Amino acid sequence: MQKKERKQRVRKTPPLLPRLVILFFLLMVLLFMNIDMCSRILNYGSYEKTTATIVAKKTDGFLLLIPMAELSYQYEGTEYKEDKFFILPHLFGISNEAGQQITIYVNKTSPNYCLIQQLFYKNVVNWILLLLLGVWIYNIIKLHKKKKEATHESQMERMEK
Repeated sequence: MQKKERKQRVRKTPPLLPRLVILFFLLMVLLFMNIDMCSRILNYGSYEKTTATIVAKKTDGFLLLIPMAELSYQYEGTEYKEDKFFILPHLFGISNEAGQQITIYVNKTSPNYCLIQQLFYKNVVNWILLLLLGVWIYNIIKLHKKKKEATHESQMERMEK
């Protein structure tokens, strides 16, 4: 009887839920890192491409030392200035040094709001996350197949009895 119990324990597959939770977490991190790009894609007609100059490099007003940059750009003859947090753009190879020219997307309905162009393929972290997602999805599919096979085997054993 102990041999049968041992055999059943060996066949037990790991639960699927923790793997799905990790997959969801990786997807959310990828989405968060590329939220500006996703926002621009989802509202494609609402943004117009232009260039901006970084006027000054600074930190946030709450003294948390979060890097920021003051952008200056023109849209339809009016000059705008905006302070942008500069945490993620560094990962995309964008510098926040004063005098630097960067590409931005200006919101047509609210020109005082802009998004910094961040190209997905320039961020190494994106590629690492995509690799992890691929491995994780492969493992989930593999686990699902094992679970199916185990279910099929247990049904066959029941039929033999």
